[in-house]
Amino acid sequence: MLLKIEELRYRIDKALSLFHFKKAERLAKQGLVLSQEEKIKHFEYYFKAQLFIINEDYQRAVYYLNLALRENPQDSFSLNDKGICLAELGKVGEALPYFDKAIKFFPEYPTFYQNKGWALTLKGEFQKALPYFYKALEFEPEKGESIFSIGFCLEKLAEYKKAKDYYFKALRLMKGKSRFAQFKIKEALRRL
Repeated sequence: MLLKIEELRYRIDKALSLFHFKKAERLAKQGLVLSQEEKIKHFEYYFKAQLFIINEDYQRAVYYLNLALRENPQDSFSLNDKGICLAELGKVGEALPYFDKAIKFFPEYPTFYQNKGWALTLKGEFQKALPYFYKALEFEPEKGESIFSIGFCLEKLAEYKKAKDYYFKALRLMKGKSRFAQFKIKEALRRL
């Protein structure tokens, strides 16, 4: 049962990265029911937090992530998600160490590098963000979100030709996976 609960976390992560919020919500509800049936508090708090994240109630999500981290302080997913919530609440400086901890405890998971890079872009630190996106691609070479993010950083660093190449690659990878991601990429291409 524990493996099924863990698998749900990966599936939620993938759904959110493709902007499939209804699917992510369905998976989070499944995870909540399973964790309650198994009486695993850490996961129960984690999945409750996911539901608040999906609904953009980051303050309440942080509350449940803190409870999850009290149960399991080394849970990379909870650390990562707390970083996301803090960044969304405008506390990017506070968020960055949570991504570092998530990476420390699960260094081969690409999403944690992606999210650290994303947080750095919120601070306008595009040059610092780039290595995190490249690192994510080492683990998942077809990660469209990271390829788009590299393009975004290159655009902000006025390397427009390279940015355009990355945007086109991201567009090809997202075809048939996420209409919203495709829309955002096309919007970026129109800027160049």
